[in-house]
Amino acid sequence: MELLRIVEARIGRWLAYADYCVNAAEQLARCQPFWNFVGMVLGFVCLIALGGVIVKIIRDRRKGTAGYRRAAS
Repeated sequence: MELLRIVEARIGRWLAYADYCVNAAEQLARCQPFWNFVGMVLGFVCLIALGGVIVKIIRDRRKGTAGYRRAAS
């Protein structure tokens, strides 16, 4: 039970900090780590999405090539 209170307090402080930085001017030095973290997360999500698109394109091209080979045989 104590662990739950500690986690809840920590999350509450982080949410208060995020709320302050979202509603404050972005140029505040105090909020720079928050915006760096947000940018890092968004960049990571974009890389994962791009990787998924590349894998899908490669998979579709392989299926298409296999289909052409079967049709040619």
